[in-house]
Amino acid sequence: MTGIFGEDHRGALLRQAYRLVRNVADAQDLVQDTLLRAYTRQEQQRDPGATLAWLRSILYSVFCNRCVRQKRRGWRDQSLDLLPDKSSQLRSDHCADDPERAALNTELGAVLYTAIAGLPASYRECLLLCGVEGLCYNATAARLNITLPVVKSRLHRARRRVRATLESQGYGN
Repeated sequence: MTGIFGEDHRGALLRQAYRLVRNVADAQDLVQDTLLRAYTRQEQQRDPGATLAWLRSILYSVFCNRCVRQKRRGWRDQSLDLLPDKSSQLRSDHCADDPERAALNTELGAVLYTAIAGLPASYRECLLLCGVEGLCYNATAARLNITLPVVKSRLHRARRRVRATLESQGYGN
């Protein structure tokens, strides 16, 4: 079938969904849910010439609803789970042959973990979503149900606090 539920808009929706969730499987699920919702509510579409815009608004609505559900399920309490375990080492190929560098990286990892864990929850969430999960500022704002300027402010403050903690421990400048 072509038209609203065919393949003609799936590519554009998939690209938008991927920009929101940064995961192919989740993006495909988001598009599938979007098309299902559009199918069940096709009588609500007012302008057949603006089908893609209508589908995109549905996609964004489905995305926001998912974010709210995740938030209700206690996502905020699990935000530290994104951090590597304290005991895990920061490894790279060039550290394998240099025990001194490997020890320094392990120590730095523990200090970094402590610095991030010590942040207020609101700062930590923004830092982890943008820095660890790789979400863009807009997706972070949508996921946390806050405005874009608030995301930028929290990120700035979180980075500044982590930097200060690292510098007080002798890392950095």
